[in-house]
Amino acid sequence: MRASSRPFWLAGLVGAAVAAVVNLVVFALGRAADVPFVVTGNGSTTQIGAGPVAFVSVLSLLVGTVFAVLLARRGSRARRLAQAIGAAVALVSIAGPATQADEASTAVLLAAMHVIAGVVYVAAVEVAARQSDRGTAPAADAALQS
Repeated sequence: MRASSRPFWLAGLVGAAVAAVVNLVVFALGRAADVPFVVTGNGSTTQIGAGPVAFVSVLSLLVGTVFAVLLARRGSRARRLAQAIGAAVALVSIAGPATQADEASTAVLLAAMHVIAGVVYVAAVEVAARQSDRGTAPAADAALQS
């Protein structure tokens, strides 16, 4: 059975917003605890701000959503593959903060943000797959139609 892409787009957009908000909360709590959020890479030092945290959170979920939509057309096994690849990318991407953060506290919180984005992605794909399999629109879509 061919899956509709609409639930995936809606879940991806909601997931992107959720990942951004949760990661911004982590960022704000880190800043309140004097975590510097400074990384050094390619010979330059960068102070990470709220803007890049939100942007990367949204971008990663939207790229993952495109990937999930393309794979969803191939069935449930392909959707599981999309989830596994998304989780793996989130975990592998932890290498960036782990190797470039100037302080351990920065590395831990940036790594946590990567994990959060990965968990939200896997959950969003699962919600979309279930909605698509049922042939029903997610609650967000139903709310838009009322």
